[in-house]
Amino acid sequence: MGVTHQSSSDISPPTIACLGFINPGLALSVDHYPLANGGTFVQAKKFYLGSDAVIVANALSKWGMKAHLITNALGDDTMGRNAKRQLQAAGVLGELILQPNVATPVEIDVCDQQGKRTWFVEQAWSLFGTIAAADLTPIQHANMLYIDWYAGEDVVDRALQTAQTQGVPVYLNVECTAAEPERYAEWIKRADLVQTWINDDDVSRNDATVAWELAERLCKLGAKVAVVTRGKDGCVARSATESVSLQAPKVAIVGTLGAGAIFSAGMMYGHHRGWSLLDTARFAMYAASLKCRNLIPEAPNANEILGAIWQS
Repeated sequence: MGVTHQSSSDISPPTIACLGFINPGLALSVDHYPLANGGTFVQAKKFYLGSDAVIVANALSKWGMKAHLITNALGDDTMGRNAKRQLQAAGVLGELILQPNVATPVEIDVCDQQGKRTWFVEQAWSLFGTIAAADLTPIQHANMLYIDWYAGEDVVDRALQTAQTQGVPVYLNVECTAAEPERYAEWIKRADLVQTWINDDDVSRNDATVAWELAERLCKLGAKVAVVTRGKDGCVARSATESVSLQAPKVAIVGTLGAGAIFSAGMMYGHHRGWSLLDTARFAMYAASLKCRNLIPEAPNANEILGAIWQS
């Protein structure tokens, strides 16, 4: 890999506006997910902050970039206040609003050592819905906008319009079936980098042909760079000038929670350093893979990622 890690003193760090939900979570590690009406023992448990936009923001901040989180409110309770302190300690920009007399929703994730993850989220639309009123001004001053597709149609549309008006490039994380990427065609054509994944329910992820076809269809829909992640089978990426196919490094899996978001952060990290698509995708792939050695979605250090690449 022909790149070196640059410290914040080498360059002026870019700012990424990260739009998506926030909710605290509890991750549980089990050897095997139990069958219905069965059970199993929990091997480990850890609290964390999700969802994807928060994970991306934390990772980018850890790697020396500026991340401005645009998100929903939480309750003014112990969990909400802890979340606010964690974001501030991580250096993530943006004001997390805490509303009185409302309980902060919690997500429960069960992760097994086969790489599967099942989630349960409390319904709290009074808080999740506040993302619709979030201030989008930070997008105007950003070098890129990261968007979670599930933030809501109106919110995503407004954010894309703001970015388009201000000439801000967009990184869109969208989950579409391998058969129907056109479902989000209106968003994809307005994005610069588009990331999606092949779900086991769609088709076997080890079929690289399907991943290539999906990446090509995303490019035809307007994406300048299309990335399709394939879990432990790696990823493919395509632009007008480059095509990349990578295998994921083998790691002892503790939890896959947040791996896709860490991958997104890795892509933006390499992109803003002017790396080739190959080097960028490799950094993202290793960042996501090394994260899987940890139960919670905590990004490895950038130097740790680069060191693992050089040793491969």
